[in-house]
Amino acid sequence: MKKLIIATILCLFVLSSVIYAGPINVDEGFAELMAWSGLYSYPSACPAGSAITQLDDSVTCTDGWVNIDGDNWTGNMNAGDYNITNISNVDANGNITAENVFILSDIYLHTDYARAVSNAGTWYNISFTHNGNILKQNIQHTYNDNTNDTITILNSGIYDFKYAANFNNTNANPDDYAVIRLTINGIELNGSGMGRHMSKANANVPITGCTRYNLTAGDEIKMQFTSTSTDTSLELQSGLYLDHYDSARLCIVKIR
Repeated sequence: MKKLIIATILCLFVLSSVIYAGPINVDEGFAELMAWSGLYSYPSACPAGSAITQLDDSVTCTDGWVNIDGDNWTGNMNAGDYNITNISNVDANGNITAENVFILSDIYLHTDYARAVSNAGTWYNISFTHNGNILKQNIQHTYNDNTNDTITILNSGIYDFKYAANFNNTNANPDDYAVIRLTINGIELNGSGMGRHMSKANANVPITGCTRYNLTAGDEIKMQFTSTSTDTSLELQSGLYLDHYDSARLCIVKIR
């Protein structure tokens, strides 16, 4: 009888020494050792914008830790000495800056602007005045004011250029040249100049060109033309069964 009483007292003492901090749910078999993967629904004391980086008798929270597909981030992100990888579908207000961040920049312009060459050898800016189907992103251009001959680069990088212009010569027996080029801040872009001989009166004479250049934010791009004769003019293409005719086109795309 004494042994039973002593055993009962010891059992009550052991039970009274167990401290319950909260429910622990187990979805695996319980043994002396239990993996953390077997625990769930334990409480988290981490504030918004941080996550658990150590879990034992207490919870350790660290700011700036996102590692779950679909997480949203509010506030400033500073990766410090850590790498951020496998990021997609970033929707951010403000600027994202890094050495290897690619920011898409592009513009497509076309115009029905026409102008004669008043002085042979004088360069004339092409005004891109047509608003229809103008697609642009992170490149500045205004079609309906006196700056419509200027395209301003907003992000530094390497850009591809593709451009074309159409000319006509009214001389009965022309023997002239029409020339186009691009300028950056008023200086000819090397490799952009293209010319074509004009030997037939009142005929479409298209000139096309392409080039690539490393641009800096704030650079101003212009497309220009000239001719060896005042009989030459920048004019709309004609007789091609089109619904819309252009005199010039310009496409600029940032590639890296």
